Amino acid sequence: SHDAISTQTPARDTGDPWGLALGPGGPFGDDLFVVDFQGAANQDPLVFTIDEINNVQVYVDNGTVWDGNETSPQYLQFSNDFAGGTHLYVSDPIAGVIWRVEATPAVQSPPFADVGLEVPRGLSFGPGGVFGTDLYVYDSSDRAIKTVNESGVVSDFATDLPLSDLKGELEFSPAGDVLFLGSGDKLIRIEQTSALSAE
Repeated sequence: SHDAISTQTPARDTGDPWGLALGPGGPFGDDLFVVDFQGAANQDPLVFTIDEINNVQVYVDNGTVWDGNETSPQYLQFSNDFAGGTHLYVSDPIAGVIWRVEATPAVQSPPFADVGLEVPRGLSFGPGGVFGTDLYVYDSSDRAIKTVNESGVVSDFATDLPLSDLKGELEFSPAGDVLFLGSGDKLIRIEQTSALSAE
């Protein structure tokens, strides 16, 4: 069975909910975070939360940074003690950047990472061990997986992947020794046999 827990983005007549992430606790709380990359054509992106009894509330709505005509934040991922603390990272395939949302809440500007990204989509933090703890990003324009370090520097990890679909999600195995990429009709499995060298 299933239930529609929310059918409307707060303060909007229509919405485009896309990326989801559960709050990690602490200053962010433990509600469900949802990014709405655009409501009606004249509305800017925002992030809202849904609590355990389905109360919906705008978390961050910053039209001065997220312009619905030039930005489209879509994929969410919380960090844990990365780049100085816990933050919400949001990839934006239209602007070609990764934004960082602070718990205050506020969208960091300029973006956390931009140089070296084309069309960033799915995000996942390395679990440690052989994969390290950088942020992994699927860049659909380059058909590549890239990493972003704590300073926002982008590096290639896996390139020329046999993919054609624009969308893609990343997920690490529970043991942290395999990275999966799902895109279109393909699921790619990547095993890392030795630790990544520090740059």
